[in-house]
Formats: sequence, structure tokens, C-alpha cells
Amino acid sequence: MTFLIQVLGKGTFSCNSGQSLSDAHEAAGADYLKFGCRGGGCGSCKVKVVQGQVQHPRLNSIACSEEEQKHGYTLACQSTPLSNLTLLQE
Repeated sequence: MTFLIQVLGKGTFSCNSGQSLSDAHEAAGADYLKFGCRGGGCGSCKVKVVQGQVQHPRLNSIACSEEEQKHGYTLACQSTPLSNLTLLQE
């Protein structure tokens, strides 16, 4: 299954089920999101999921705190879509 990922104010790209948002973003040749370590440790790819659902393993609480996760934040390098998404990267 393929999902449409919209980054508010930037553009859209497609992401396959089971594919990380960062891998799909890179494969699409998009330049909408920022990335750093790509390993879940730096937090550079932190995004807010405005609409839709993602799946992610347990996130590094330094890069994305439990409080941030409660408010819809996740790390794009560690997350896979479960639906079409609308994201915001501040």
C-alpha cells in the first residue's frame, strides 16, 4: 500500500507501507524535511503528525520526549505511515 505524505507549506511525496518517512522522502528526491543522524538520536527530523497515523518503535526520549509524543510528534527517520499523513516540521 502507498500513502500520500503532505508536508505543510512544502509539498507532498509518496511512502510505501513499512517504509520510513525519511527513506521515502529521500527516494522521492524531495527537500521538504530536515534530517541529521537518521538513527533516531538527534531529533533533527522531528515532525508533528497533524493528520493521520504513524507507527514507530520506542523513540529516544532525548530526541522526542514522551510529552512531545503525546502532542503528536514523532521522528521521521523512525516512523512508518499507517495512513495518508499531514506533517508539520517547525
